[in-house]
Amino acid sequence: MLWLYMLLALSFITNTVKEGILKAFKNESPPKYEEVWVKLYKGNPGEAGAAEAAGETKRIKVPLTGTTVLKNNAALVWTGVSTAETPKFLGFWTTEGGGTFLGYTELAAEYQKAVSIGDNIEIPKEGFEWKVA
Repeated sequence: MLWLYMLLALSFITNTVKEGILKAFKNESPPKYEEVWVKLYKGNPGEAGAAEAAGETKRIKVPLTGTTVLKNNAALVWTGVSTAETPKFLGFWTTEGGGTFLGYTELAAEYQKAVSIGDNIEIPKEGFEWKVA
């Protein structure tokens, strides 16, 4: 049971995901998300995904593989970004606009590059890991 408390204490998993874990533990159906969308952040997005959002607001649908450590199964590309900045985190959402914030991961240093307006940002296949358990 200690492992469950430790899991629920992880800061990079939102309360929404934690509630799903608890439902599964109690043999209830956890929420299922047909799609997951990813957004750029300049810093830690926090519990609700409301902090440190990048100026580039486009969310990209991301195919994920894995069980407890999820990786992107295809390259993610933001073309012609609208803002000069340095993205450092990715946030995961249930929809392209609005929706429920699921959690975040910090980008590896090699992908934390300053970009100028009009540049492209590309994260290759398996370029990030999102630890959900």
